[in-house]
Amino acid sequence: MHQRLLAALVAIAVIASACGGGGGGDLEAYCELLSEGKGLSASNEVVQAADFAALLEVAPAEVRDAVQELTNTTRGLRDIDELDQLFSAAFDPEAQAARTGFTQHAVTVCGVDSATLPPGEVDTTAALVDDVEAYVESNFAAASWVPKVRYDVDRVDGDLDGITVTFIIDAEGDEPINACNALAVYLYELRRGAGEVAVVSDGLVVTRRAGPDASCEMV
Repeated sequence: MHQRLLAALVAIAVIASACGGGGGGDLEAYCELLSEGKGLSASNEVVQAADFAALLEVAPAEVRDAVQELTNTTRGLRDIDELDQLFSAAFDPEAQAARTGFTQHAVTVCGVDSATLPPGEVDTTAALVDDVEAYVESNFAAASWVPKVRYDVDRVDGDLDGITVTFIIDAEGDEPINACNALAVYLYELRRGAGEVAVVSDGLVVTRRAGPDASCEMV
């Protein structure tokens, strides 16, 4: 719990530093708009532009620059007809950085469930690990293996692709296969990952699922 809190505080500090920090805005109203899906759901550029314009009116100072950048970007996308120009604008590094800061703030400050976001929206390793832990605690808190493990993630182009579960306290009985099955649901069903779930105990992989079409198996 303390590690997740520290990670969240660090993430908030990074965002505040990048965006200038300070007061202003209406955090409660801003988070309420996010809870309604404003700026978070995949949609056409007209809807996205309207969403970010609404968010900009109440955006707190620590995320305001990111929202402003995304507001400008989505407004600009509406006026671009050429496919190559549209691609360049959509994947502009400043727009991508703004999206990362915006989404990270939504998850760590406003409590948006990152499992509900489109794939790749939460694209920092720390945020992904936090989300894995939150999923496990929400669904398997009583399982005997949960307090014994830590998680590492693999990313491809920023998206979650694989998960390694490492027992830092000796695994017993069916705990490795149970951990593998639990994380497989998260990786393949919720996050649409395509990589591997690996469970490590005593420095060795003891259980593995090679991909979404495979099954968790003892090694």
